[in-house]
Amino acid sequence: MPGIDYRRLRTEISMHQVLEQIGFEASSRRGDQVRGVCPLPACQAGAGRTFSVHLGRGIFRCFACGLAGNQLDLWAMLHNLPLHQSVESLCRHLHRPIPWLNSEID
Repeated sequence: MPGIDYRRLRTEISMHQVLEQIGFEASSRRGDQVRGVCPLPACQAGAGRTFSVHLGRGIFRCFACGLAGNQLDLWAMLHNLPLHQSVESLCRHLHRPIPWLNSEID
């Protein structure tokens, strides 16, 4: 299985795009920091502002369930898929090519 250029993908797909795709609605915003209800299926926090996202840095953290990561990790956790499969899914969802590490591979 060819490798995916995750670093490149993290620069080309923003956290904002992923949040938009999942329908996340922030309950508060201060600059690049947004907060709201955790969208992750593993979280049992209920209502509140436990889910915090820094849009500029492309990272998230839920203070209730303890999960954290970048926009690619968030998509993987939401869909309960390994990172490789979830990135393929995200690229299809956004109608964009997958950035393979070796473009010579068919």
